[in-house]
Amino acid sequence: MRITRKLLIPTLIVFSLIIAGLIAYNAITSQQEFDAAEEARMETMSEVFNARLNSKADMALALASEVANNPEVQAAFADKDRERLTELTLPSYQAIKDQFDLPQFQFHLPPAISFLRLHSLDKYGDDLSSFRFTVLTANAEKRPVSGPELGRAGLGVRGVVPVTYQGRHIGTVEFGSDISSALIEELKSEFGYDIQILLSRAPAEVATFTGVTGESQGPTDDLLLQASTLNTPVFASANNYVQTLAGNSQVEHVGVDDLEYAIYTTPLYDYSGNIIGVVDIISDHTVIAQQQNTKVISSAVVLLAILLVSSFAFAYFARRILNPISDLTSVAGIIAGGDFSKRTNIKSNDELGTLAQTFDSMAAQLQDIFGTLEQRVANRTKALETSAEVSRRLTSILDPNELAGAVVNQIQTAFNYYYAQVYLFDETGENLVLTAGTGEAGAEMMKRGHKLSKGLGLVGRAAESNQSVLVSNTSQDPNWLPNDLLPETKTETSIPIAIGDRVLGVLDVQGNVVNEIDSADITLLESLAGQVAISLQNARIYAQVEQERRQNALVLETAGEGIFGLDVEGNHTFVNPSGAKMLGYSTEELIGKHSHSMWHHTHADGTPFPGEECPIYYTLHLGTVNQGEEYFIRKDGTGFYVSFTSQPIIEEGKVIGAVVTFADITQQKLDREMTALRARQQEVINMITQKIQSTTTIEGAMQITARELGHALGNRQTLVTLDPSALDGNGKANVTE
Repeated sequence: MRITRKLLIPTLIVFSLIIAGLIAYNAITSQQEFDAAEEARMETMSEVFNARLNSKADMALALASEVANNPEVQAAFADKDRERLTELTLPSYQAIKDQFDLPQFQFHLPPAISFLRLHSLDKYGDDLSSFRFTVLTANAEKRPVSGPELGRAGLGVRGVVPVTYQGRHIGTVEFGSDISSALIEELKSEFGYDIQILLSRAPAEVATFTGVTGESQGPTDDLLLQASTLNTPVFASANNYVQTLAGNSQVEHVGVDDLEYAIYTTPLYDYSGNIIGVVDIISDHTVIAQQQNTKVISSAVVLLAILLVSSFAFAYFARRILNPISDLTSVAGIIAGGDFSKRTNIKSNDELGTLAQTFDSMAAQLQDIFGTLEQRVANRTKALETSAEVSRRLTSILDPNELAGAVVNQIQTAFNYYYAQVYLFDETGENLVLTAGTGEAGAEMMKRGHKLSKGLGLVGRAAESNQSVLVSNTSQDPNWLPNDLLPETKTETSIPIAIGDRVLGVLDVQGNVVNEIDSADITLLESLAGQVAISLQNARIYAQVEQERRQNALVLETAGEGIFGLDVEGNHTFVNPSGAKMLGYSTEELIGKHSHSMWHHTHADGTPFPGEECPIYYTLHLGTVNQGEEYFIRKDGTGFYVSFTSQPIIEEGKVIGAVVTFADITQQKLDREMTALRARQQEVINMITQKIQSTTTIEGAMQITARELGHALGNRQTLVTLDPSALDGNGKANVTE
C-alpha cells in the first residue's frame, strides 16, 4: 500500500470512531433546563452559527488564494497537466484536509468543468454549471467568491479563487467543506443548543442534492432535512417555516412527548444572499434531573470505551507505519496548537519525504498567513457578536439616557476598555452634556453635571467636525485635555453620533495602554455610533408622535362638535362624547354599529335621499369631500338640523373610511326662518300702504286692503269693515278676516 493510504486509513478509522461516539453521546444527552431568558439568547446563537460559516469560508478562500498564487500550480494548470498538478497539490491536501476540516480541493475549467478533484482523483470532466454557481461566478467575473452553497452532498462552504497564468485566466481553484453533523455537533458541544439545518427543495433539486428523498423530508414540502443534532428531529409549525423562508425569523414553543422545546428559526443564506433554507436553534426546557444524570453517566462510559478502543487502534496502526510518521504527527499537533515555527526536518527520498517537505513549506506559508488571519477572524467574530448584542438591546430602548448607559456598559464589557462615555447635545445645540459614563469616574462626572462646549477637547472636535478623532498617545498630543478622574488614560478616540450632517452627540472611548485603540476599533465604534444615532432618532420621533397622539386625542374628546370615524362599510370606528350626546346614545352603543342602523338623516327640508345620493355614501365610495345641511334623527325619535362635513380617509390611493364632523344648527335655522317670515310680513304691509296712498276714496282703500290681504294670506276670503265713528275722526278702521 502507498504511504498516503497507510496514513489515511487508520486516521479515518480513529476519527470515525470519535465522531460516532460524539453522535451517540449527544443523542442520549438532554439539555439542561434553561430559564425564560434562553429564548432571547438563541438569536445570538444563530449569529454565532453564521460567524462559523463565514470563518470556514474565509479559511477556504485563504487556502485557495495561496494555491492560486503558486507559479508551479499556475503553469501545470495552464498546460492542463493533471498528473503534474496532482503531484504538486495532493501531498499538501492530505496534510491539511482533516486539520482544517476542508475535505474538498478541486480545480475547474471555465465555465464550471471539473478538471481535478484531489478528494476524488478518478472523477473529472463533469460539467457543474447547473448547480455550482460559485464556480460560474468566479470564472465569469474573475474574482474570488466564498460562502455557503448547495452541492450534491447538501450544504457546503466554498472558497473559489480565479487562477491566471501570464495574464490569462485559465480557471478556478476551490477549497470546500460539507456542512452537516460535524459543525453543529461542535456548536452544540460548545454552547449547549441543538441545531437543525433544513434546505429548500427547489435549490436542492437544482444542485442534485443526494438527500432529496422521503426520509429527508422536513416539516413542509418545501424543506429537506440536511442535518440535526437531535436523534428525532423536532419541528415548529409549517407557517413558521413559510415566514422564515420569506426572510422573517420566528420563535415558537413546541411540545413533543411531554417535552417542551423553544425553536428559533432563522433564514439560511447562500454566498449571494439568496435564502436556500432555514436553521433551527433548539433549547429543551424540560429535562428531568434523574434521567439527565443517568444518561450523562451512560454517555461518559460509552465515550470512554470508544476513545480507548480508538486509541489502541490508532497506536497499533501507527506502529506498523514508518517511524517518521510519529515525528510528522507530533509536529502537526504542535502546529495545530498554534506554534507554526516547528518543522519536521525529515529527510527521505520516498513519498514520506515529499510529504514532509511539502508540509514544512505549507507550515512556513501558514505561519505568515495565520499571523494575521486568526486575529482577523477572531476580531470579526467578536465584532459581529458585540454589534448584534448592542443592536438587539438598542431596538428595545426608547429612553436616550437608558440607551446611552446600555451602550457604554456593553462596549466596556465586550472590549475591556479603560473608560467609555456618551455625550449628547442639550436643547440649545451648543453644549455637549455627559449622558452616560462607566465606573466611578462616570458616576462622579454625571453627579457634577459635566458638559463641554462644541470644539473643546477631543469630544468637542469630533462634534464640530463630524469626524472621528484619535489620539494614540495622549502624552504626545499638546491639545489633549486630561481629566483628574481618569489619570490612566493613554489613548482616546471620539466618534460622532450623527445622522448625515446632523450630529446628535459623541461616543468617547479611552484606553490605559498606548496605541490600544486602532483603525479597526474605530471602524467598529463608528458602526455602533451609527446604530446609536438611529436609535436616538427613533426615540425622539416616538416621543414626538406620542405627544401629538395625546394632544389629538384630547382635542377629539373635548371638541364641542360631533365627530364620527367610519370604516369603508359605514360602521362607527370612533365617536366623540359630544357626537354621541347629540344623538342620545352612549359611545359604547355606537362603536362597531352601522351609521344608518343607529341614526337616520335626510335633506334639511326633510325629504329622504333618493337611491345612493347620501353625501356620506359619496365620500366613502367616491372619495369626495361633502358639506351641507341635513336633518338627523336621535335615538328617541326626535330630530335636529346640522351642518356637516364628511372627509375621506385615503391610504395608498384607496378610501378606507371617513371622518364626519357636525354641529347642531336647529336654533340658528329657526331664527333664520322667523327672520324671513317677519321680512315677508313687512314687505306686504309696505306694499298695501303704498297702494292705499294711491287712491282718493275710503271705499277704494278698503277694497285694496281686502284684495292684497287675501293674496298675502293665500287667496283666503277677506272682509274689511270700517267703524262709522272713523268718519268724524273719533273711531278707527277694523280689518276682519
